[in-house]
Amino acid sequence: MSSSDSEVENVPKTRVLDWIATLPFAVCFILLLIAMDPIHRVGYFFGAKVQDSLFIALNKGLVALLRILNARIAVEKSDKIDPNKQYIIVSNHQSLFDIPIIASILARNNPKFIAKKELGQWIPSVSFVLRRGRHALIDRSDAGSAVQSISQLGTMMQRSGFSMVIFPEGTRARDGKLKKFRSLGLNALIKASPDCQVLPVTIDGSWKLAFYNFMPIPRGVVITIKIGDPILHNADVSASALSRMAGEIIAKNIKELHSQHDMHG
Repeated sequence: MSSSDSEVENVPKTRVLDWIATLPFAVCFILLLIAMDPIHRVGYFFGAKVQDSLFIALNKGLVALLRILNARIAVEKSDKIDPNKQYIIVSNHQSLFDIPIIASILARNNPKFIAKKELGQWIPSVSFVLRRGRHALIDRSDAGSAVQSISQLGTMMQRSGFSMVIFPEGTRARDGKLKKFRSLGLNALIKASPDCQVLPVTIDGSWKLAFYNFMPIPRGVVITIKIGDPILHNADVSASALSRMAGEIIAKNIKELHSQHDMHG
């Protein structure tokens, strides 16, 4: 039997094993969101610190569930990151799992997210947190309103001491290839938060979790996270220049990661 014949025969077996892992993962994922929803609603009345702690706990729980799928997260993090400092966190976007992963890794920097308004409507736990937890829900079809919301949150960010996460691609790169950055929102966030440094984050591999549109979710996916040095923010560097620098760092990292993958087959 040729190697190609063996590979073809192995596909159905692999998919069956993926389904065996996907079903308990999906059940646990949904149950965690449902169970945490009333807890978040009660926690809202105890102030921002309790809300923030619950948000991090939820995201760490979601990341922990990836072990059911035998997924592995490899993190390379700059030692120049101050865990007690707020940043404008700029990342590429490959999967919905990017949000809990970033929230977990940078938990001490108290990250908040800029998300499309549809996510604030029907998801247990997630929708309430996005609406009430000082995140930004934007209408992607209304650029003016979206930029205004981002600017307002950037101003609040400086007063309240949390970090902001923005995905300038605007949508997920479902094939792992970096999309063109839409810098309008990022520029507005930088201008509204002149005291905050820009932190470039590169994610690669999370797109593979949705390779079959979650039916099933492949086992054994390796997700690589590279968090670079904070980019200094001063009056001599424009917002557009900072946006461009962050985009170039992320593009370089994606290219290197893909090259490494090609070398190892």
